[in-house]
Amino acid sequence: MSLPSFEFKTDFKVYSGEELLNAEFPPREFIINNFLREKDSLIIAAPPKTGKSVYVLQKVFSLTSGDPFLDQFDINRVCKVFYVQLEGTVDDTQDRVKRMMRTVPFNPQNFALFFSSPIALEEISSCKMLMDQINATFKPDVIVIDPVYFAMRSSLSDDEAVRGFVGNLRVMQDFYKCVIILVHHTHKGRFELKKGKVIKFDEGDDAVFGSVFFQAWATHQILLQRNPDTKIVQVGCKLQRAGDIVPNLELILRQPDPLYFEQVNSFPSQEKKIQEFLPSEFRTAREIYSLADIPKPTFYRDIKVLIEKNQVEVETVSKDGTMMRLYRKK
Repeated sequence: MSLPSFEFKTDFKVYSGEELLNAEFPPREFIINNFLREKDSLIIAAPPKTGKSVYVLQKVFSLTSGDPFLDQFDINRVCKVFYVQLEGTVDDTQDRVKRMMRTVPFNPQNFALFFSSPIALEEISSCKMLMDQINATFKPDVIVIDPVYFAMRSSLSDDEAVRGFVGNLRVMQDFYKCVIILVHHTHKGRFELKKGKVIKFDEGDDAVFGSVFFQAWATHQILLQRNPDTKIVQVGCKLQRAGDIVPNLELILRQPDPLYFEQVNSFPSQEKKIQEFLPSEFRTAREIYSLADIPKPTFYRDIKVLIEKNQVEVETVSKDGTMMRLYRKK
């Protein structure tokens, strides 16, 4: 495998007063409007079983393809994403990706998955090993590390170890001029409900599990909290430095197949419109939602309802389930 060639230019040096004033630093533009800037340091945190890995992957899919995140937030630059997976199994990830591809566009050429046993990024040797893996692949615009608790050998509450960890991440960020996203956990079960709606997240400096230096490193952090009654996942941004990140969203996880998040009440039902474009003979799903001018996730959400009502005949014509042909039952 040939190694990628790219220029390395560090920002770490001594600046005289004149150099500081006259240096031309490119502005850090939004990659995802109101969500993610170039060279951001982002923590995405949630309790277990909230869907945070699906949320992160959906964001990654949009970055690789250029399609709007959640069908609303524009992608201003297609990115190469290096994803470090430190838990779970690779076959589960493959299955999840294929189910998500049914509704969320994805360009695999802009994606690489490093499936690894736990590592210790607070140690220089482990950080170098990871950079060697990245250098053998491509120059990333975004690095995702999932989850944090398998990216460190030391206790996550050990301030000295966490300082070493985030310090090494700064070196990687300076080298690649990239975004780094950490997938992390919150403290357990601290939220409040009012009339069936989450009204309070894990508040306070200790919302993200472990040392306070995690929050000190991050430009902003996204917290996910799932309401056990309504199943709605609330997404909130806290500790942001710029003040222009989308503060709150309400999402619903559509599963098991297709698998994706969509905004609550973002798109009304299109069942009637889909029925108008269903042919008496087979037509592919893509042809139908393109002709009907219906967002892809909305189409797959509503076609499942029509199938359950026994109003649609469906035929899967690809092994991964990403190609369907359908027609109207008589």
